[in-house]
Amino acid sequence: MGYYTLKLNGRDAQFTFEELKKMKISEDTLVWKDGYTHWVFARDVPEFDSFISRIYQPPIPKTWLVQSIFVTLFCCLPFGIVAIINAAKVESLYLNKQFEMADRASLQAGKCVKLGFRVGILCMIVIVIAIVIFYTL
Repeated sequence: MGYYTLKLNGRDAQFTFEELKKMKISEDTLVWKDGYTHWVFARDVPEFDSFISRIYQPPIPKTWLVQSIFVTLFCCLPFGIVAIINAAKVESLYLNKQFEMADRASLQAGKCVKLGFRVGILCMIVIVIAIVIFYTL
């Protein structure tokens, strides 16, 4: 009885269980054998647990979405908008297994949030000083 592995180029090839044990197949490889009603992932076939390559999935990076929204509303609109755009990318990149790009988007969102917060605080200090000077003259 043969197993079928869906190859990346779209072709199906038949392999025996022993042949599959020698191959490097990932947990996301689609597999079909007689008796299955549909293709399944290799991670869902109990016989494959001992030899499939498990894909390391790091924890999801911080999205900074809530902080981005607060910075946009209360501190500095331009930095907040850029932070929201990057924060919105983090989860979708992570779910598409683009871990490095998700980390980069998270770092960019964090930088924009922090910079926007600092610029907002600086502007508030300048405004308070200007008001104090205006009313004391």
